[in-house]
Amino acid sequence: MDVEKNVEEKKLSSIMNSIQIALDGYDDIFSDFDPSPYNKRILSDDLIKEMQKRYIETKKGEFEVRFSLPSTIRDPKTETLIKKRLKDYFSHQIKEVDIEINDHKNRGIKRIALGAILLSIEIIGLHTAKDFVFDVISVLTVPAGWYGMYSGYEYLFDQPARMTEQRKFMKKFHDANYLFVSEEELVKNLETTSDQQPLEMVFDKKAEETKKDEIKKPSDKK
Repeated sequence: MDVEKNVEEKKLSSIMNSIQIALDGYDDIFSDFDPSPYNKRILSDDLIKEMQKRYIETKKGEFEVRFSLPSTIRDPKTETLIKKRLKDYFSHQIKEVDIEINDHKNRGIKRIALGAILLSIEIIGLHTAKDFVFDVISVLTVPAGWYGMYSGYEYLFDQPARMTEQRKFMKKFHDANYLFVSEEELVKNLETTSDQQPLEMVFDKKAEETKKDEIKKPSDKK
């Protein structure tokens, strides 16, 4: 518990660079329409959308999502479970995007191959046959061949590129630090901040004090 508390206090220094989401309770993280226990309950779509809309990276490139709620209802076991559920959710989303990317690439290759075959038929026919039947076939194959080529390139390159950006977005949330803090602690730090001292400086000072305490602890034990 002490280690977890120290970690949360240390992370408080980057509070201005984190997503802050205030909760009335743990139920806010899950769907209102699913009565299942937390280990199986569906995550709230509104929560996921809000997190994605408000995400910010810290100066060090780290990414945090910080949930605040009353200290009287906090439960470490539930918070650990929720962190795992969030990680698992975005891990599943990454796998879904990977499957979709591969599917689009396979479609693109097939369309390009089909388009190339149809255009090859047209080229071969120009040198071997010149009759009405070939003209009819040419009218049908040439547009279909070019359509296959163009749409194939879109499936192979354009759409996977957009999905890759989506995957990077999901990966950020999968690798993010999910932290729970007491809203009383949050309010206290805001109230003690003066106009002359930026909020970031207050949290940085708190983090430095935490580091010093962590360094002293081993020596005290000896």
